[in-house]
Amino acid sequence: MSQDQDIPVATGTDLQPGQIEFIESCEPPLVAGTYQLSWTQQVLNVTADPAPSYSGTQAFQVSGPRFTLPADSVQSVYPPASQKGNFADVMPHIVLNRSTLPWERPLQGNTPWLALLLLTDEELQGAPILSIPVSELLAPPSGTTGPAIPASAVTPQEAQSLCNAIDVSAAVFTGLAPTLQEVALLCHARRVNTDNKEELGIQANGTFSVVIGNRLVPAHVTSDTAYTALLVSLEGWTAQLPGYASDGTTPTSNTGTSARLRLCVLASWGFRASAGVGSFSGLMRNLSQPGGIGMLQYSHGTDVGNAVAQTALDIGFVPLVNNTRFGEQTSSWYRGPLSAAPTNPSAVPAASFSDTLTRYDPATGLLDQSYAVAWQIGRLLGLADAAFARSIFDWRRTVMQGQLALQSQSARRATLPDDPAMARLTATRPADVSPALQAQATVFDVARHYLLTPDKTAPTLPKVTPHARRGDALRSQQLKAPAVRPGNAPANASSDPLLRLIDHVLGGQS
Repeated sequence: MSQDQDIPVATGTDLQPGQIEFIESCEPPLVAGTYQLSWTQQVLNVTADPAPSYSGTQAFQVSGPRFTLPADSVQSVYPPASQKGNFADVMPHIVLNRSTLPWERPLQGNTPWLALLLLTDEELQGAPILSIPVSELLAPPSGTTGPAIPASAVTPQEAQSLCNAIDVSAAVFTGLAPTLQEVALLCHARRVNTDNKEELGIQANGTFSVVIGNRLVPAHVTSDTAYTALLVSLEGWTAQLPGYASDGTTPTSNTGTSARLRLCVLASWGFRASAGVGSFSGLMRNLSQPGGIGMLQYSHGTDVGNAVAQTALDIGFVPLVNNTRFGEQTSSWYRGPLSAAPTNPSAVPAASFSDTLTRYDPATGLLDQSYAVAWQIGRLLGLADAAFARSIFDWRRTVMQGQLALQSQSARRATLPDDPAMARLTATRPADVSPALQAQATVFDVARHYLLTPDKTAPTLPKVTPHARRGDALRSQQLKAPAVRPGNAPANASSDPLLRLIDHVLGGQS
């Protein structure tokens, strides 16, 4: 194994960034099940003979996932869910956030109770994943065998809860399931240091459990093949595992006479294996001259009849038809970021929008949209990050508010009359003036703050009702009120002495 392929395995107690510590098993202090705590206490140094003793018992339950897993149990899976590619170089596996999970319900000794099965559509025979009560998992219909879990070991609440299950052929299970000895080898725990890595919800220096499948995707497939990965519970299936012998001597396959077995599915995902020339890492290590080993090249013949076009195609460019902003249709070159071609970053100027980075070749009359597309993709990826987009938005808003404040201040200064009296608005208040002049200067300070510094919060100026309008509200109430007058009062006279006084002061009826 070359140096660049070495896995940074931790050898000490403290993990360094990027290191991994592999743990054979991570067993919990107590596995799931029912326990009874018994105690005895004897009192010493007393006169009674024999000394009195006291004892008692207390039953308790250690619970844990059994027929379902919490929604956040799965950290990652490989091959990636719903993806297509060449996955022949890595064993399928699932990473679980709970480090002790595979050993919480051991089959025998510390043998894990979880297994990862990999099946093709042909092997599944169209069997769907069912959502059924646990009672139907343990007691399936005739011709199907469920796990050998006693009914007494399941609480009524568990029996009524829902779980996922699938019915597979007994022959398929025997051919694909790991042996009892292999189950322990297909589970392990690993502790990682996540410094200098994108966390993606991973806790720092976390310990995870890993369940590995015992089947590799074929290295050379001629057509796309769909696979389904199933994380299943082996509880109650010990006797059906291939190579199992109850006496520990003679291997046997004890699937009985059932045509199908009903398995409890804890997690599942699908992917497609496709034909490929190699893994991604293998292709990257074996890149040679520009154009490499045929990776990411537009399909073309040995000679296209044009030297410029031939060179462009050889180094990964592809011709694309696109529409310009003027509605014209043209052909442009495009090259992806993974094409093996030399670049010159210093020749790429800073740009405020993607069109700035469109290149034009006057010799051929063709446009190169590679950098423009990369700029736009980078912008969209940045805006897709909520924290980054929020920071950009806050920065943009601050800049715009500052610009608007400066423009508003300049506009106000331009509209102020050129009068000597306005100089008092910008004059500094003297410290040794009389209290009356200080009060007047304070008014000018407020006006200057309000008119000439719009970038600051304008003070709340007092609202003073003019003396001439103080009776408007009362007068309006008088006009709206019904005309209730004393017996001899004139029709236009108010019955309210206060309103009559206001009318008299303001020039109304006396």
